[in-house]
Formats: sequence, C-alpha cells, structure tokens
Amino acid sequence: MKAGRLKVTGRFVDGYVTGLSACLERPPATRLFIGQPPERVLATLPLIFSLCGQAHALAARHALAAARGEAPPAMDARPLWAESLHERLWRLLLDWPVALGLAPATDAFRRWRAARTGADLAAATEGLFAEILIGPHSDRGAPPSPDSIAGRCLARLGAAPASPPPILDADAWLAACLDKPSATVTLTPPSAAAAYQALLAAARRDLDALRQAAPYPVAARAQASFGAAQTLTARGLLGHGMRLECGLIRDYHIRAPTDAHFADAGCLTRVLGAAPFADPAAARRALALAILALDPCVPHELELTDA
Repeated sequence: MKAGRLKVTGRFVDGYVTGLSACLERPPATRLFIGQPPERVLATLPLIFSLCGQAHALAARHALAAARGEAPPAMDARPLWAESLHERLWRLLLDWPVALGLAPATDAFRRWRAARTGADLAAATEGLFAEILIGPHSDRGAPPSPDSIAGRCLARLGAAPASPPPILDADAWLAACLDKPSATVTLTPPSAAAAYQALLAAARRDLDALRQAAPYPVAARAQASFGAAQTLTARGLLGHGMRLECGLIRDYHIRAPTDAHFADAGCLTRVLGAAPFADPAAARRALALAILALDPCVPHELELTDA
C-alpha cells in the first residue's frame, strides 16, 4: 500500500502566489485495522510506513500497552536515533543543497548510510558533521563554517532563529483521539530559513542523544480501553491511538507530521510569507522551499500557473 501523495497548486498573479491549495491523499489504512488483532497491525505498519517505520512501531506498541494497562514496552533507542538522523541528513546533505542551487554531498551521505547500522555510528556521524555538514568545531555548538554544506546553505537562506522543537503532549493527543477534532495545534516554522536552522539543530541533538545512549522520547496515556502514544520523528510529532474490545482493535487513529502540515494550505502559506516575487520562476523556487521546509513524507507535485 502506498503511503499517499500530495499535490500543491497555486497561481502567480502580479508578483504574488494566490489560490494556494494543498491536497493530501492518504490511503484509508486505519480502516483496515478495525477488527484485527493488534499484533497483526504491528506487523502491517512497516509495510505501510516505510519512512519513520521505527517511530511508527514505537508509538503503536506504546499505545497498545496503554490500552491494555500494561507497563511500557522495552525498547532499543539506537535504531530510532539512527532513523531520525537518516531522515534529517538526507534533507541536509541532499535535498536542501539542491533546492538552493548547490551540489549535494551524495558520496558522503552514501558512506554515512552504509555505516549507520554499525557499532561506530556516533563516530561516523561526528566525522560527517566535522568534515562535510558543519565544520571542525561542530561538537562545540559553533556556527557552521562558511565552506561547509550548512554554511553555504545558510548564506543563501539568510539569518533566522530556529523554530522551537516540538514537545510531546500525550494528554492532548489522547483528547484529540477521543473527541475526533478536525485539527490539532501544529507548530509551523515562520520561514524556510527558520525551518533549516531547526533541522540543523535537531540533527545536532540527535547526535548528542546517540553519544549519550539517551532514551528515545515517547509518552503514552490511556482512558478505559483506549490507549494513545506520541513520539518524535524527523518531521515532527507522531501519534498513534487505539481502542481495544475483546482483544481486537475497534478504533484506530494516526496523526503524522505530514497530516498536520498539509491538512490545508495554511502552514504552507505561513512559511511562504507575504513578500512579492520578481517572476514566476522565483515564486516557484520559494514555494518549493516552503514545501521542503514542511518536509512531506509522501511524493509531491507542485503546479504553479502564471495567470
């Protein structure tokens, strides 16, 4: 089953992008879970969510434990940190440079990717940060050196404060599942530059957590037979929630960052900003950057017509 697709459309009129629309299509995966044993659902999730599959499995297991009134399951945090780093570094080394007219660090990313399941993942990541991504003083929190990938990207994006990191709120997620609201609060970066800064800061935090063998963040709550859990992915907050009856699933909710960011065009409009553009090509580049800043986990299509 495909994870879905996204289509963004808009019009370029007198220097501005108008009529912006985000149409996100998702397969009705959770409908397939109804009436199924939870263990079957846990086995199916990786087939549906190939990106951030470890995080999906983590949230689902904790939601199931909460629904059953059991202790949180034991977990190995290392594959989760590796998964998060993989998604962040993919964007930082490949997608953002290309979007900004720079050469991607393809070979460096491939070498790191080959090492990500080895025992020296932290050392391999430190080397990548120091040699390619940030510069030799990356472990001290120093700004990226001008000749690093991050330094060159920031030179083209301009200065901006990083957006605050998302914070787990399992109580709010449980309430959202039970009340079935049309939307929940979503943090949106104020600009593409702010989103890039936040991504870079998050990659540094992931490396620190990997060095310290820190537990991966996850929180769960329950009400009667409904269990809800929330965790972090490279794109933001991920929630799973389920209701059990007679050992089978009777209700299931998933809210991924892409669902929040592209429920409508609101987040995209805020990131794009209100400044005019010189021509349709400039508007299209800015809109592509805004989409990248919100980082959809599904294939996307951008259609901007010159009206």
